[in-house]
Amino acid sequence: MKGNVTTAERYHFFVALMLSGGFMGAYSYYLKGGVFANAETANLLILSMRIVQSDWHGALSVLVPIVTFFLGTILSEALSRKLGHRWPPVLLSSVTGLLAILAILPEGTPDRIYHIAISLASSLEYDTFRQARGVPLSTLFCTAHIRGAGSSLYKSLHSKDREALVRTLYHFGMIATFIIGAMLCAFTSRALGTHTIALACLPLVYALVELVRTRKEAAPTESRPTQSFQVRSFLQQSERLVDELFRREAEALLQIVQIADLSIAVADAHEVHPHRIRHRKMTGYH
Repeated sequence: MKGNVTTAERYHFFVALMLSGGFMGAYSYYLKGGVFANAETANLLILSMRIVQSDWHGALSVLVPIVTFFLGTILSEALSRKLGHRWPPVLLSSVTGLLAILAILPEGTPDRIYHIAISLASSLEYDTFRQARGVPLSTLFCTAHIRGAGSSLYKSLHSKDREALVRTLYHFGMIATFIIGAMLCAFTSRALGTHTIALACLPLVYALVELVRTRKEAAPTESRPTQSFQVRSFLQQSERLVDELFRREAEALLQIVQIADLSIAVADAHEVHPHRIRHRKMTGYH
């Protein structure tokens, strides 16, 4: 759990998403026909009961967010592969904009529109943000957090594991945040009605600002290793070039010395001594 972590793995970032998730879950159930647009396990239970009751219209209203969530996961996987590190801020911007559009829709808008939009937003968010500092976390429901809290608490008490205790607090904090988000939706809907979904945008805007801000701050730091590598590479190439120049210069000097030695040897071989010249004149031998 130590070391450098990205913004998307920081706990306060997940708290913001969890607050929005609790708000959206309460909104779809409390104000839009008793459907959990972001909790598909509950929707499957409701779907099975309505099928048994032959409530086909009700079954269809529950089936729509389930299918939307499934398709949203596929879309998230495709976009994350295509956009890479650019996908998280694009996702948060898109979800915020989608919820803002829901907030300005008139009161008589069919509930199914809200179910599709919230289910799509939830699936994209859930598939993208999955852990904080190595701890698996969910931003849409609390079953995993309840299990994680119990498991981590036992490990912390049995093995005196401090990190397990920290994970326990993480999970309890996420559960509390989810409850607070749901309660805020219930309270504010009394005054704002269906337009209260606009408040779910606030935590997402905070998360988006944090994501963009920390990435800008980290950009120079991230570029330093690349710059250092480039400098080292340039110096190594320069050293190799200088070594090559010295080697060639030494070879050239060696060749000059060899030529000079050869010239001296040739001159010595053809040198004419004075006594040999006098002997040739006296004998007339040429």
